[in-house]
Amino acid sequence: MKRKITALLLCLLMVITTVNTNAGTKTTVKAAAKTKSQLYVEAMGSGWNLGNTFDSFNTDYSQDTGETSWGNPRVTRELIHEIRERGYDSIRLPFTVMGRCDKDTYKINEDFLGRYVQVVDWALEEGFYVMINLHHDHSYWMMNWMKDEYNIAYKQYVAIWKQLCETFKDYDDHLMFESINEQNFNDASTDWGVATGIKHTNEINQTLYDIARNSGGNNATRMLVFPTYVDNASAEMCKGIADYILSLNDENIIATFHYYSQWVYSANLGKTRFDEVLWQTNGKDITPRNSVDEAFDIAYQNLVAKGIGVVVGEYGLLGFDKSDYGLENGETLKYLEYINYYAKQKGICLMLWDNGQHMDRYKYEWKNPTYGNMIEASMKGRSSYATGLDTIYVNDNTKTADVKIPLTLNGNTFEGIYDGETALTEGVDYTYANNTVTLKGSYIASLINGDYGKKATLTMKFSSGADWEQHIIYYNTPVLKDATGTTEKFNIPVEFNGAIAEKATSQTGPYNWVSNNTWWEFLEYDSEWTADYTTNEIKMLPNYLKVVGSKTLDLIFRFYDGTVVTYTITSDGSKITGKVKSVDSSVGAVVEPSVEPSIEPSVEPSIEPSVEPSIEPSVEPSVAPSVEPSIEPSVAPSVEPSKEPVVSEDPSAPDVKVATTIGGGVSQTYNITAKEGTSVDLSKLVIRYNYKKDGNKEQKFWCDSAGLQLSEAPYYLSISEDVNATFGNGYVDIAFNTDTVIKNGKLTLGVRFNQADWSAYSNFEAGSCQVIYDGVIVSTIE
Repeated sequence: MKRKITALLLCLLMVITTVNTNAGTKTTVKAAAKTKSQLYVEAMGSGWNLGNTFDSFNTDYSQDTGETSWGNPRVTRELIHEIRERGYDSIRLPFTVMGRCDKDTYKINEDFLGRYVQVVDWALEEGFYVMINLHHDHSYWMMNWMKDEYNIAYKQYVAIWKQLCETFKDYDDHLMFESINEQNFNDASTDWGVATGIKHTNEINQTLYDIARNSGGNNATRMLVFPTYVDNASAEMCKGIADYILSLNDENIIATFHYYSQWVYSANLGKTRFDEVLWQTNGKDITPRNSVDEAFDIAYQNLVAKGIGVVVGEYGLLGFDKSDYGLENGETLKYLEYINYYAKQKGICLMLWDNGQHMDRYKYEWKNPTYGNMIEASMKGRSSYATGLDTIYVNDNTKTADVKIPLTLNGNTFEGIYDGETALTEGVDYTYANNTVTLKGSYIASLINGDYGKKATLTMKFSSGADWEQHIIYYNTPVLKDATGTTEKFNIPVEFNGAIAEKATSQTGPYNWVSNNTWWEFLEYDSEWTADYTTNEIKMLPNYLKVVGSKTLDLIFRFYDGTVVTYTITSDGSKITGKVKSVDSSVGAVVEPSVEPSIEPSVEPSIEPSVEPSIEPSVEPSVAPSVEPSIEPSVAPSVEPSKEPVVSEDPSAPDVKVATTIGGGVSQTYNITAKEGTSVDLSKLVIRYNYKKDGNKEQKFWCDSAGLQLSEAPYYLSISEDVNATFGNGYVDIAFNTDTVIKNGKLTLGVRFNQADWSAYSNFEAGSCQVIYDGVIVSTIE
């Protein structure tokens, strides 16, 4: 059993003894004793989330498949064992009861609960500290919370937790209860009503406290985990939970928040580097690195320093919600290394959010080995890395030049460089002095031949920590070609020539930015644009195209090597044409792995980036403490289509079924199936849901899940990031930014929308649902 420490042993006081040999006296100084919750957090070590599993769900309850609802396979004992073997000491098991309990008595489905208990037991048997967490219910029935015996949300919450407390009351103290996840409320917001949000959150915490402490067994002293409002780590939120916990006079309470860094870095809005200046606040440069400092310092001052144990129940980066490779890998590794280090310095436990995008749940290995290696190394100590980027760009004019690579050692020593199994020779292939590796131009030149692209991945080794990979890319100026498309699809053919795109700006003039975030200079990667190096295209995505309208504007693409290409597009509201306006090439300059960002922020944003909480897609977003948590829901403008689709009933049209739940907002589950002998190209499919309501408030749309279940490999495919919506006058159009074809399979789609200010719809009337395929209405669902 690895690192299993009992609560009794941990509660011993730490004693420091010093001896004065000259005087022959002995002095004993007692350090401040840690509280029970702090000792418990210390024993939790590093934690991992079994995300998008028991928390996944289908809003069409008849189609619910339990833990596989969002495409992950059934949990195996082998997976739980592998996570333990990777060095984790604690595990969080998110759990959603919505649709899995009786609508009148709220009794949880016995099969579902039994299966959940089985996995809890596996985790405990492996030696984990286990956190039970009520999860996605937070963004549905729990949003109507009031602590009132007649309030439905209150009654259901009480019934659920009474069952869970009874089920687990005799389990030992390695099991803990977390009251709720990222709770939002219909009558509160982080933009307004923070005090109300804090009050409601602590009412939820108090409700669990009363139930647990009076439910018998070991629950009288069981560790309970209470979140800040929306799991945010601002000073106001931390103080709100600290004051409440201290009022209980109970050391068996842990505070929790979530951390996903600053949104513009985390989701890649053109800020790709861990030490890059994002903006200035009161004359201070704000970077992703010092944002970690700020958030954890706030948590330490308001919670840890007052004797309250703290767990970051989820941490990660939001770019992984959209794709595996939307973030610069080396900069992500620096983030992982530093946040693990700084959390340990502050006595805070980190739990990695993993909904299946990090640990392969079929092969039981890290999907990105460098990511996994850094995570595992950071549990034990510090790692070293290149101070600048992890990539060196070399062209025909610079291939014989020496390249300097400054290192950030973090207390380690440099030991050597390998190309595969072959060690480079110091003094011949490189030199090392003053914490700087200098690759010799003669060595670099020996690698440069043939096609453009990656020519070597060098592995730097150190006395401790993870290895560091440094890539060498042979490149030339990228060539963007003329293009023609529409406001639904516009792709720019590109000869990348080894160059890698870093960021993009869309503007009609200086500071006149055209995007979904007009206060910010850069477009969001994998949401508004993406570079596809397999099809050799830069793709402007529907989420961007919907805001282009009828205008001429410049797209400014900046590449990591320093090249800047300005590309002019002209749109008449339907058709788009584009061509290159100017090219500022870096070819001829030595492109070393820069330490400072190549583009300084041109303007301080007038609005602090914020992300509305509570979206839980197939790739779980969550909450950043320094910005509002979780993925920013797309705000779809009221854009009317250029022309109405024609109507033509088609017997080969896809079969679409929809289940709609209307409350404060609208939640829907769509099941889309290709009829026998036919196929459905999702790029041609639009689902139009018609409705009536009072008012014209801005609306927001979320795709919680979009899973293709196929009869052949890959058997399951998540396309959540490819689902987008446009609101019109009395309808919402749901479309797909993918040419994936459904044949002998089914797409299950979970979506929801509501008014942007979280107020309930007034006089909402559901209408028909029209299925539009290739511009033609092929069926109508009344």
